[in-house]
Parts: sequence; C-alpha cells; structure tokens
Amino acid sequence: MGRIEKSIVINAPPEKVWEMLAFDRIQEWDKGYGEGLGERVEYTSEVHTPKDKFRVGATVQGTPNTPFGDTKHHICRFEIIESLEHEKIKFRAW
Repeated sequence: MGRIEKSIVINAPPEKVWEMLAFDRIQEWDKGYGEGLGERVEYTSEVHTPKDKFRVGATVQGTPNTPFGDTKHHICRFEIIESLEHEKIKFRAW
C-alpha cells in the first residue's frame, strides 16, 4: 500500500482548523477528492458527541459522484487511525 504525506501551514488557531477536519466537512477541505463524494458523507461509527468524530476508529463512507474504473457505485470509506486533539490526525481511505 502506498503512503501519501502532506504538511501545510495555516494561519488560523488550531481549534478552528481542527473543527474543519471532521469527515462530515470533507467536501470543504479536500477540494480534489471530497468534491466528488456526492451530497453527503455518513458516519458508520457511533457519534454521540462532537469529539466522537475525531476519535481513533471513527469511520465514514460516501458514494462518489463519478465512477472509479469500471465500478459504477464504488463506496469510499475513511477511518481515523491516529488522533491528537488540535495537533495531529491520521486516517486511511479505501
């Protein structure tokens, strides 16, 4: 499996940036991939509080607007694999 890493500097308080990283806001922050995920991304793990969106093991899925290869209704899934509030978040996609 390949690995992609990217770092950027954002001139905003860490709390504001952290709020944007919730998966249900992916269409706002991932302008290449997120825009293609249709109307919404749904959490497939239980979310009872806003902090649950950022916990390790939180999962979401969405159906892309455009087909991937010969798969017409491919489902994209994401899972948080590391999370340190206001500092670092790592997820995998498949």
